[in-house]
Amino acid sequence: MKNLLFLNVDDGSSPKHLQVVVSKDLSNGDMTYGAAVKVKGELGKDPKGNPEIHAESIEVVGKCDVADSYPFSPRNVYPDEYLRKFLHFRSRTDSFSSLLRIRDVTYMAVHNFFHSDGFCLVNTPILTSSDCEGAGEVFSVKPHCSKLLKDMATQGIPLEESFFNKKVFLSVSGQLQLEAAVRYVVSRFLC
Repeated sequence: MKNLLFLNVDDGSSPKHLQVVVSKDLSNGDMTYGAAVKVKGELGKDPKGNPEIHAESIEVVGKCDVADSYPFSPRNVYPDEYLRKFLHFRSRTDSFSSLLRIRDVTYMAVHNFFHSDGFCLVNTPILTSSDCEGAGEVFSVKPHCSKLLKDMATQGIPLEESFFNKKVFLSVSGQLQLEAAVRYVVSRFLC
């Protein structure tokens, strides 16, 4: 159609896209693949009976620079190895957004099951300055950027400790925090 644009729009809540029919006089150069848009219009059906919106107004609320920095293009399927290079964008692909929705439903089902039976979720720290298990096999956490470490350097503190002002590790066990929290959590439910 010479005077119409057909956009596939989704909000990530479903693998299905909603078609938006836009008159070319409403479009501008910022409306590219991957851009975030705000659409107002009338909901109707396409010739196949699928829902679509006939746009009365459309606004680009988040540009997407497809030419320079956006790693995906429309109607392409990318292998997992390629997606791993762009972790912050992979949720925009159909396969990964579907996986996130499945994980969300599964997590909530497990959480609701235990919560309905009186269990309490306690989130333990991910970062710690102690070796909880005493095994000595912990992963050190520090910025990858050596310039940032040098900029944050403090006299008397080794360079590898300058970001947190002490050594910080990924916690290998939440047991220490859970043992401290169990008295409060259990006593709260018994009262």
